[in-house]
Amino acid sequence: MLTDFYRHHRLLLLLLFVAGPLRVFIAWAPLEWLLRYTLADDSFYYLTIARNAAHGYGFTFDRLAETNGFHPLWMAVLVPIFVLIGDRIMALHVVLTVSALLDVCSIYLLNSLMKRLNVNDLSRWIVLLLYAFAPILLSYAGPLNGLETALNMFCILLYLVFYQRILSTETSRQKKSIIMFGLVSGLLFLARTDNVILLSVTYLYITFSPRKQVISPLQLGIAGGIAVAIAAPWLIWSYLKTGTVIQVSALSLGYAMKTFLHGQGWTPVDYMVQFIRNLANTATFFPVYLYGTRIISVPTGVIVAMMTYLIVSVFQKDRYVDTAERSWYRLESLAAPVIACGLFVLAQTWRAVYMRGWYYASIFPVLLLVLAVLLNHRLSGGESGTLKRFGILCGVLIAFLIAGGSLLKPHHGEIDKWEMVNVMNRSLPAGSRVGSWNAGLYGYFFDKGTVVGLDGLVNNEVYDHIVRRTV
Repeated sequence: MLTDFYRHHRLLLLLLFVAGPLRVFIAWAPLEWLLRYTLADDSFYYLTIARNAAHGYGFTFDRLAETNGFHPLWMAVLVPIFVLIGDRIMALHVVLTVSALLDVCSIYLLNSLMKRLNVNDLSRWIVLLLYAFAPILLSYAGPLNGLETALNMFCILLYLVFYQRILSTETSRQKKSIIMFGLVSGLLFLARTDNVILLSVTYLYITFSPRKQVISPLQLGIAGGIAVAIAAPWLIWSYLKTGTVIQVSALSLGYAMKTFLHGQGWTPVDYMVQFIRNLANTATFFPVYLYGTRIISVPTGVIVAMMTYLIVSVFQKDRYVDTAERSWYRLESLAAPVIACGLFVLAQTWRAVYMRGWYYASIFPVLLLVLAVLLNHRLSGGESGTLKRFGILCGVLIAFLIAGGSLLKPHHGEIDKWEMVNVMNRSLPAGSRVGSWNAGLYGYFFDKGTVVGLDGLVNNEVYDHIVRRTV
């Protein structure tokens, strides 16, 4: 049986064998290199809270007040690591190793989803290679940033596996799928609570879908009930501890940003323009990371042109009618997730105005699948010369992006904070209490006392003072 699995999946196993060690190698890179390239300051909020929880102080960043400013599923992964490992740098490498393994699993799930959508081999491998070796790995927006990004992408892909199964499996064979769909739905919410947008849209689509195979409202209600049961403990704890089910990190960032922008005279038109910019920036992050570039750049233009060409090709009335119909069927099954991606960007614009790089990871899985379907349409049934030319074009594009011209630029990342916290440890007396905005790295590495995050991202009491203007 294992021999058969190897024979049918040997190329995929080879890809995973290369992509996995690459990610683990990055996870164990020297700390200063990681601080320059991959680690986000917000990741140290997670690490510090997890360390405090592991040492019995509760879910708190500064040991002064408990906070709900984190996504619970990733925190549940982190706390046991800090129970077992006391060294901060070693724990950090182990955390990134977990992220690396999750991302390898995401490659496997992505391949499974493309197979379920009957994407041809050439299109499937273009997308797999593009994601497996994309320069976004070497950025704070990628899966090795220390945040919940890798876990979130894994959960989204796992959810889409069961979502596609629900859409394509006969109702009489759905019992196990319904239970698993509910379990995965609950985990998806806990991975990032703003995944409620994807859950809501896809559940509505299943409810009103014209497909005959889709489950009944009762079955969908059972799945939803399982998901709610999984999410309920977190929501109850959050409300009892902090008085709100919404993370204080979301409340604080949105409040501070809007207060700042309203002072500049921002109007609804400005928010609409920013929404368009946030959508356009998807091309900058997907599926690569173009560091330091503006929206209009040569690599971004190539990506946008290619995607536009592929989308237009689906609307063309050519002699490959069967291929077009199958492509439309595949795209129709992705319609709800695509709509959810648009609503996600809209919600993040309304909440935080400017989308941080790792927010885009929540829409990468869907966009990769759309890219696969569009490539499949263009590379199915075409003339051999056209197919070869297009394949070569994609290969050149991948090579160009993997070369990562944007990564040749110098990166500073969080290195200035690392240097500052070393000065703090040398200069400040024991028992010091330091207040700081963007306090994640300071809080994790400061040895002489306590760091309080004055932005309120991980301190609900500070957020209350921000709103009352009594900080």
